[in-house]
Amino acid sequence: MSIEFNRSYKIQKILKSDQNAEITDRLYDLGFVEGLEVIVEKRMPFGGPWIVSSTMIYVALRDEEFQRLELV
Repeated sequence: MSIEFNRSYKIQKILKSDQNAEITDRLYDLGFVEGLEVIVEKRMPFGGPWIVSSTMIYVALRDEEFQRLELV
């Protein structure tokens, strides 16, 4: 899926991994849940974090965290 910036997406699922469950736990702690509508604002240069916002949050996510979000 190609991500367009400044576009609204809905979190369909937060992908889990047995290897690194802390990432999934952190996403839930930050307020990311299935069904939440988020806006992917931008990605910082040189492979930096993704800037994601919602009505409740404005956060920078590392690539491995952002990849756990299944967006539609």
